[in-house]
Amino acid sequence: MITKVLGCGIPAKMLGSDVRDSMVIGFGMTPRGEVAMIVALIGLNRGILDQPLYAALVAMSLITTILPPLIIRNWIYGKSEREK
Repeated sequence: MITKVLGCGIPAKMLGSDVRDSMVIGFGMTPRGEVAMIVALIGLNRGILDQPLYAALVAMSLITTILPPLIIRNWIYGKSEREK
């Protein structure tokens, strides 16, 4: 997640976005759960991954898919509430 936030947030800041909007852009780029789950399942089916590692990858995928929208929602609604 950190690499996506920094890799997308820093260029957004350099292109003129404020810090908050840059972070929203960075966090918005982090969800990638479906691809990670498919790759992990292929690895499990081919015997490359064992069950505990597969479970850890699925958990990481779920966390990185669920967490960013919650963070973004709080920033966007928090920003609009402070502007009132």
